Amino acid sequence: MLLIRGRRLTLEPTGWPGRNPGMARRVSVYSALSSQEVGPGARRGAMGVADEIEVRDDARGAVLAVRALPRAGRDGVAGVLGGALRVAVSAPPEGGRANRAVVEAIAEAIGVPRARVRIVRGERGRTKSVLVEGETAATLRPRLARALGENR
Repeated sequence: MLLIRGRRLTLEPTGWPGRNPGMARRVSVYSALSSQEVGPGARRGAMGVADEIEVRDDARGAVLAVRALPRAGRDGVAGVLGGALRVAVSAPPEGGRANRAVVEAIAEAIGVPRARVRIVRGERGRTKSVLVEGETAATLRPRLARALGENR
């Protein structure tokens, strides 16, 4: 048993094919805590989950850190992970389809036209820097809070 932030997590034996049946299942600390503590609608007192996302001002707009989750069940904002906005997309990471889906999901979530959202770094990886043109960090944070289900 593991105790993290007051939550009890247990490691259970599994019968995965090709593995030792007595082997304990790996439990990701992020996945175990994310749905209740940093997922959509999470509450953090005075500081909201949207305040944890790395957003910086740029000459062209606001740049935010994004962690893409390709081949997900559905498209949309999935919470915050390590200072980055988690964006789940059903598209596979082939031929730039997941990148286009990430841009569309972010634009829809924060309510800006898709043409104002661009990936500026990380086109071939899961961790990306996304530029939202014409926005500042101060104007983007309330939009992110609404997308994450926070009342602001």
